[in-house]
Amino acid sequence: MSIIKKGLRTKQNSRRKSLVAFAPATVGNVAVGFDILGFAIQGVGDQVRVEKISEPKVEIASIEGVVTELPFEPLQNTASRSLMKMREKLDLPYGFRISIKKGIPLASGMGGSAASAVGAVVAANGLLSKPLKVESLLEFALAGENLTSGQDSHADNIAPCLFGGLQLTSGARRLSSIHCPQSILCVLVHPDIQIETKAARSLLKSEVSLRQHVLQSAKLAGFLVGCMKNDMALIQESLCDLIIEPQREKLIPGFQEVKSAALLAGALGVSISGSGPSVFFDLSRMKRIEASSSFSKFAVDILRPFLKGDLLEESLESICQEAFNFPVTFFDLDTETSVLELFHGPTAAFKDFGARFLASCLSRLAQQRGISFHILVATSGDTGGAVASAFFQRPNTHVTVLFPKGRISSLQEKQITVWGENVSALAVNGSFDDCQRLVKGMLSDTNSKAKLALTSANSISLGRLLPQILYYASSSLEHRHRHGSEANYIIPSGNLGNAMGAFYARKMGFPLGKIVLVQNANCPLVDYLRNDVWATRPSIPTLANAMDVGNPSNMERLNHLFPTRIEVLSAFEAFSVSDAEIQESIRQGFSKWGQIWCPHTATAGWIRLDQKQGRWIIVATAHPSKFSETVEPLLGRKIPLPSSLAEIYSRPSHFQEIEPELKALQAKIRQTHSFF
Repeated sequence: MSIIKKGLRTKQNSRRKSLVAFAPATVGNVAVGFDILGFAIQGVGDQVRVEKISEPKVEIASIEGVVTELPFEPLQNTASRSLMKMREKLDLPYGFRISIKKGIPLASGMGGSAASAVGAVVAANGLLSKPLKVESLLEFALAGENLTSGQDSHADNIAPCLFGGLQLTSGARRLSSIHCPQSILCVLVHPDIQIETKAARSLLKSEVSLRQHVLQSAKLAGFLVGCMKNDMALIQESLCDLIIEPQREKLIPGFQEVKSAALLAGALGVSISGSGPSVFFDLSRMKRIEASSSFSKFAVDILRPFLKGDLLEESLESICQEAFNFPVTFFDLDTETSVLELFHGPTAAFKDFGARFLASCLSRLAQQRGISFHILVATSGDTGGAVASAFFQRPNTHVTVLFPKGRISSLQEKQITVWGENVSALAVNGSFDDCQRLVKGMLSDTNSKAKLALTSANSISLGRLLPQILYYASSSLEHRHRHGSEANYIIPSGNLGNAMGAFYARKMGFPLGKIVLVQNANCPLVDYLRNDVWATRPSIPTLANAMDVGNPSNMERLNHLFPTRIEVLSAFEAFSVSDAEIQESIRQGFSKWGQIWCPHTATAGWIRLDQKQGRWIIVATAHPSKFSETVEPLLGRKIPLPSSLAEIYSRPSHFQEIEPELKALQAKIRQTHSFF
């Protein structure tokens, strides 16, 4: 479970007669910090509702959840005992009624008694005419928790429950929040037993030797310094409890076996937490990326769960080796800005990741099933070239690429039209939205889809999106390894497929922080965030032509991932960038950092230069030479072509024109497939 930075969450009704507080579970006695170190746990906790009543008393209305056998007698319940202390100290003329929903198992070592007490006092505090500062609530919550500890106050569970994160305490006092490196992952393992705090404490000796005290103090100091300095080696050396663990481990069957297995798996350390059966270990996620010697091996680890039980599962390693045989470049421009370059594949655009993976998958599936796939793809620029290159000469496949005539760069058109054989190119007299509409029309025609074994290579296909998770996952881990923090991304966005890769990576738990999406003058997403109305529009030509999308097909996926407006607004920001700003960004990117950007990358660069402070990663989506007619005049210099692109120019082009009508597309496909 992740250590969380925030403590209590509250939700009050409009009349302030009642208030609900969510109190997170906690782990006290962290490793070498017996009775003085504790941290809050993400996701698990108790929910406490407190209602103000006219009678000057505290009563419990209900107890539900994973634990229901708690006492209703106010003097014997931690939540009510805390509020009794609050009433007494503040001399309140009214009382409180408490409803508890337990999310923390009893005697689990996750601070269940502390959570109920803290939830009660925080909710009640919100009902006061003059709420107290959070620090003042420690005293009341401790009065309740002392019921279970049976000894003098210690705040190592109460403090993190109130304030979140890793807390250093002394007796009833909170001393300080301790920086916790974001690369540390904490996991709690629970045997199916219960041990009460009083019973666990009864085993402990009242005195220790001076030598043990000195050694344990050194371990504690090392742990704290390691946390503050992000020093994983020092943390690992310090996570060794010399005093409490040897006395308590007998309470937990299999503790040594769990500890050995965790250490063999790469854990930083293992210790007994709380009052008994919670065992936790700290695992640096950095080791996962360091253990992966190549991007393709990393891809196998991440994608394997998605292909479990699939025909392609056994071929995943060879698919990834074949698809991802080019570098992913991630580097720092300065102390606050990094660049993730995704254009080092054969067609010099980020679309190579999805196109090559999909081609490797579909060609194998076609052979295994004894069929031939017809792959349709609409392109606003880079997708078509990547798909054509990836599928060229692959057996049992035929590709038809639709591109908007006159709306892509000359090099992009070359990349689509030079292949022949199993790749056909159609220039549509319309926009990218027209091309995408035609593809969707063919895919929704069940008769055509069945006869031709139709599929898509646009980001409509999950086979395109899954590989786009990979470079966000790997770069976010690398960023945390270098800088000790979550990675914030600025992503050029058209059809939103690249953005969905980032959202899915963050949803999977990789350390992505803030996400900013950038559109050009075609900005329906920006308008949606501003007006709460989703309205598509005809696309208009811009310098960043691959982003000229007026109706992004991945908006449906985005709405599925973030179904409410509150979720959407908290998930990302979106900005639009004009052609003039794109041009200025290209100039400034070169003068400030020596970077030559394509117009799409320049949209992200402009937001970094003009809008965003703090540490950010600019996502570079295409090689600037693909847009030499735009970039070279702005910089006054020639941009050399990568060798793979230079070779394209020597080949003749082959394409046919069609009107933006479904029957026109069907007629061209009939020429390819006589049976259709």
